[in-house]
Amino acid sequence: MSNPPALYWLPNALTIGRVIAAPIMAGLMLLPLVLSSGEVASISITAAFYLFIASALTDWLDGYLARKLGVTSELGARLDLWADKALVFAFLIGFAWYDYRISAIGLLALTIRDMAIMRLRQKFPRASLGATHLAKLKTALVMIGIGLLFFSFQQGNLGPMVFGQVIFYVGCGLSVFTGLQYVRAVQTHKDG
Repeated sequence: MSNPPALYWLPNALTIGRVIAAPIMAGLMLLPLVLSSGEVASISITAAFYLFIASALTDWLDGYLARKLGVTSELGARLDLWADKALVFAFLIGFAWYDYRISAIGLLALTIRDMAIMRLRQKFPRASLGATHLAKLKTALVMIGIGLLFFSFQQGNLGPMVFGQVIFYVGCGLSVFTGLQYVRAVQTHKDG
Protein backbone atom coordinates (compact mmCIF):
# COMPACT_ATOMS: atom_id res chain seq x y z
CA MET A 1 0.00 0.00 0.00
CA SER A 2 1.47 3.35 -1.01
CA ASN A 3 1.67 6.34 1.30
CA PRO A 4 -0.71 9.23 0.62
CA PRO A 5 0.83 12.39 -0.87
CA ALA A 6 2.23 14.88 1.64
CA LEU A 7 -0.61 17.34 1.02
CA TYR A 8 -3.47 14.81 0.97
CA TRP A 9 -5.30 16.84 3.63
CA LEU A 10 -5.24 20.16 1.71
CA PRO A 11 -8.36 19.74 -0.51
CA ASN A 12 -10.63 18.95 2.45
CA ALA A 13 -8.99 21.69 4.54
CA LEU A 14 -9.80 24.24 1.81
CA THR A 15 -13.38 22.98 1.68
CA ILE A 16 -13.78 23.18 5.47
CA GLY A 17 -12.30 26.68 5.31
CA ARG A 18 -15.11 27.61 2.90
CA VAL A 19 -17.72 26.29 5.32
CA ILE A 20 -16.17 28.35 8.13
CA ALA A 21 -15.90 31.45 5.92
CA ALA A 22 -19.62 31.43 5.01
CA PRO A 23 -21.08 32.64 8.35
CA ILE A 24 -18.19 35.08 8.80
CA MET A 25 -19.01 36.58 5.39
CA ALA A 26 -22.72 36.87 6.28
CA GLY A 27 -21.80 38.52 9.58
CA LEU A 28 -19.56 41.02 7.82
CA MET A 29 -22.39 41.82 5.40
CA LEU A 30 -24.82 42.38 8.27
CA LEU A 31 -22.39 44.35 10.45
CA PRO A 32 -23.22 47.71 8.78
CA LEU A 33 -26.80 47.33 10.02
CA VAL A 34 -25.64 47.69 13.62
CA LEU A 35 -22.77 50.13 13.11
CA SER A 36 -23.22 53.83 12.65
CA SER A 37 -19.76 54.37 11.15
CA GLY A 38 -19.82 54.53 7.36
CA GLU A 39 -16.09 53.86 7.19
CA VAL A 40 -16.31 50.68 9.28
CA ALA A 41 -19.33 49.56 7.24
CA SER A 42 -17.37 50.07 4.02
CA ILE A 43 -14.45 48.05 5.38
CA SER A 44 -16.83 45.32 6.53
CA ILE A 45 -18.49 44.99 3.11
CA THR A 46 -15.10 45.06 1.36
CA ALA A 47 -13.79 42.32 3.68
CA ALA A 48 -16.92 40.22 3.01
CA PHE A 49 -16.44 40.69 -0.75
CA TYR A 50 -12.81 39.52 -0.66
CA LEU A 51 -13.72 36.61 1.62
CA PHE A 52 -16.34 35.55 -0.93
CA ILE A 53 -13.86 35.80 -3.83
CA ALA A 54 -11.22 33.79 -1.95
CA SER A 55 -13.83 31.19 -0.97
CA ALA A 56 -15.19 30.92 -4.51
CA LEU A 57 -11.66 30.36 -5.83
CA THR A 58 -11.08 27.55 -3.34
CA ASP A 59 -14.19 25.87 -4.76
CA TRP A 60 -12.23 25.27 -7.95
CA LEU A 61 -8.88 24.72 -6.22
CA ASP A 62 -9.97 22.02 -3.79
CA GLY A 63 -11.41 19.84 -6.57
CA TYR A 64 -8.37 20.39 -8.76
CA LEU A 65 -5.99 19.46 -5.95
CA ALA A 66 -8.01 16.39 -4.96
CA ARG A 67 -7.84 15.08 -8.53
CA LYS A 68 -4.18 16.05 -8.98
CA LEU A 69 -3.13 14.42 -5.69
CA GLY A 70 -5.37 11.40 -6.28
CA VAL A 71 -7.24 11.89 -3.02
CA THR A 72 -10.82 12.26 -4.21
CA SER A 73 -13.37 10.77 -1.84
CA GLU A 74 -17.07 10.55 -1.14
CA LEU A 75 -16.52 12.66 2.00
CA GLY A 76 -14.66 15.31 0.02
CA ALA A 77 -17.43 15.47 -2.59
CA ARG A 78 -20.09 15.86 0.11
CA LEU A 79 -18.07 18.49 1.96
CA ASP A 80 -17.60 20.41 -1.29
CA LEU A 81 -21.33 20.33 -1.95
CA TRP A 82 -22.14 21.59 1.54
CA ALA A 83 -19.46 24.28 1.35
CA ASP A 84 -20.96 25.60 -1.90
CA LYS A 85 -24.42 25.67 -0.35
CA ALA A 86 -23.17 27.38 2.82
CA LEU A 87 -21.38 30.09 0.84
CA VAL A 88 -24.33 30.84 -1.46
CA PHE A 89 -26.91 30.80 1.33
CA ALA A 90 -24.74 32.95 3.59
CA PHE A 91 -24.52 35.55 0.83
CA LEU A 92 -28.26 35.45 0.18
CA ILE A 93 -29.05 35.88 3.87
CA GLY A 94 -26.57 38.75 4.22
CA PHE A 95 -27.77 40.38 1.00
CA ALA A 96 -31.47 40.16 1.97
CA TRP A 97 -31.15 43.36 3.97
CA TYR A 98 -30.03 45.21 0.83
CA ASP A 99 -32.21 43.60 -1.86
CA TYR A 100 -34.73 41.12 -0.53
CA ARG A 101 -36.09 40.24 -4.01
CA ILE A 102 -32.82 38.78 -5.27
CA SER A 103 -32.35 36.90 -2.00
CA ALA A 104 -35.93 35.60 -1.94
CA ILE A 105 -35.77 34.30 -5.53
CA GLY A 106 -32.37 32.71 -4.92
CA LEU A 107 -33.36 31.15 -1.61
CA LEU A 108 -36.58 29.74 -3.05
CA ALA A 109 -35.10 28.36 -6.28
CA LEU A 110 -31.93 26.97 -4.74
CA THR A 111 -33.35 25.73 -1.43
CA ILE A 112 -36.34 23.89 -2.88
CA ARG A 113 -34.17 22.24 -5.52
CA ASP A 114 -31.46 21.23 -3.07
CA MET A 115 -33.90 19.87 -0.50
CA ALA A 116 -35.68 17.87 -3.20
CA ILE A 117 -32.42 16.43 -4.54
CA MET A 118 -31.19 15.53 -1.05
CA ARG A 119 -34.46 13.71 -0.44
CA LEU A 120 -34.23 11.90 -3.80
CA ARG A 121 -30.64 10.83 -3.10
CA GLN A 122 -31.69 9.55 0.30
CA LYS A 123 -34.76 7.72 -0.96
CA PHE A 124 -33.15 6.32 -4.15
CA PRO A 125 -29.46 5.77 -3.36
CA ARG A 126 -28.99 3.47 -6.36
CA ALA A 127 -30.30 6.02 -8.87
CA SER A 128 -27.65 7.89 -10.87
CA LEU A 129 -27.87 11.30 -9.20
CA GLY A 130 -24.30 12.55 -9.43
CA ALA A 131 -23.54 16.15 -10.33
CA THR A 132 -24.06 16.77 -14.05
CA HIS A 133 -22.13 19.22 -16.21
CA LEU A 134 -25.22 21.42 -16.34
CA ALA A 135 -25.48 21.38 -12.53
CA LYS A 136 -21.82 22.42 -12.33
CA LEU A 137 -22.51 25.21 -14.83
CA LYS A 138 -25.44 26.29 -12.64
CA THR A 139 -23.12 26.54 -9.65
CA ALA A 140 -20.59 28.54 -11.66
CA LEU A 141 -23.26 30.97 -12.90
CA VAL A 142 -24.67 31.44 -9.41
CA MET A 143 -21.17 32.14 -8.04
CA ILE A 144 -20.32 34.56 -10.88
CA GLY A 145 -23.67 36.31 -10.47
CA ILE A 146 -23.10 36.64 -6.73
CA GLY A 147 -19.58 37.95 -7.34
CA LEU A 148 -20.91 40.65 -9.68
CA LEU A 149 -23.75 41.53 -7.29
CA PHE A 150 -21.27 41.73 -4.46
CA PHE A 151 -18.86 43.84 -6.50
CA SER A 152 -21.53 46.32 -7.59
CA PHE A 153 -22.90 46.50 -4.04
CA GLN A 154 -19.44 47.16 -2.66
CA GLN A 155 -18.59 49.74 -5.35
CA GLY A 156 -22.05 51.34 -5.56
CA ASN A 157 -22.07 50.74 -9.32
CA LEU A 158 -25.35 49.57 -10.87
CA GLY A 159 -23.88 48.37 -14.20
CA PRO A 160 -22.43 45.12 -12.82
CA MET A 161 -25.52 44.82 -10.59
CA VAL A 162 -27.84 44.38 -13.56
CA PHE A 163 -25.44 41.99 -15.28
CA GLY A 164 -24.98 40.10 -12.01
CA GLN A 165 -28.75 39.81 -11.57
CA VAL A 166 -29.16 38.37 -15.05
CA ILE A 167 -26.40 35.80 -14.53
CA PHE A 168 -27.69 34.94 -11.06
CA TYR A 169 -31.27 34.50 -12.33
CA VAL A 170 -30.05 32.30 -15.21
CA GLY A 171 -28.22 30.21 -12.60
CA CYS A 172 -31.44 29.97 -10.55
CA GLY A 173 -33.35 28.93 -13.68
CA LEU A 174 -30.75 26.25 -14.39
CA SER A 175 -31.10 25.16 -10.78
CA VAL A 176 -34.79 24.45 -11.31
CA PHE A 177 -34.11 22.79 -14.68
CA THR A 178 -31.37 20.52 -13.31
CA GLY A 179 -33.61 19.68 -10.37
CA LEU A 180 -36.19 18.44 -12.86
CA GLN A 181 -33.46 16.39 -14.58
CA TYR A 182 -32.76 14.64 -11.29
CA VAL A 183 -36.47 13.91 -10.87
CA ARG A 184 -36.51 12.47 -14.40
CA ALA A 185 -33.44 10.32 -13.59
CA VAL A 186 -35.23 8.89 -10.55
CA GLN A 187 -38.34 8.19 -12.64
CA THR A 188 -36.19 6.36 -15.23
CA HIS A 189 -34.53 4.40 -12.42
CA LYS A 190 -37.91 3.40 -10.98
CA ASP A 191 -39.25 2.40 -14.42
CA GLY A 192 -36.10 0.45 -15.33
